[in-house]
Amino acid sequence: VLERETVRMRYRTGATGNRSTRELDPYRVWYRSGGLYVVGLDHRSGEIRTFAVDRIRALEGTGKRFAPRPDFDFDRWNESAFGVVHEPATKVRIRFERAWAQYVEERSWHPSQRLKRLPAGRLELEMEVGGVSELASWVLSFGSGAEVLEPEALRREVRRALESALARYAG
Repeated sequence: VLERETVRMRYRTGATGNRSTRELDPYRVWYRSGGLYVVGLDHRSGEIRTFAVDRIRALEGTGKRFAPRPDFDFDRWNESAFGVVHEPATKVRIRFERAWAQYVEERSWHPSQRLKRLPAGRLELEMEVGGVSELASWVLSFGSGAEVLEPEALRREVRRALESALARYAG
């Protein structure tokens, strides 16, 4: 990152476990959600991508220097992310039951968050964020204490995960 050198890395993806070799112009390394990540221009896709450092299996310098894209601003690029996944922001509304309301209210989950107290001690959280898979995992961590109100895609993903978990315990 500091030397602005393109690197060649052997990388294992998290979702599939597939391994690939690619070149990356590393723009920034940062710690988030318990892991170290690198963001940069992925030569294979031609896009700015995020890679988990612990999934890098081999790394070597190429000797080629690069200049970051002049229009790239890490803070602006990352502002809509809920975690480390970069996706377009969408309106998210989640209702929390009384048992979780104070816990949710006491924390800052995202700069765009808005909280609304509801009857019976419940709480509604609204945010403009991207990263549906990260959000689904986070919502599931609240068990029956959280319900996704929107977007419908996130609601379906949480429901699918809950149905799958229930099926494991059904017999």
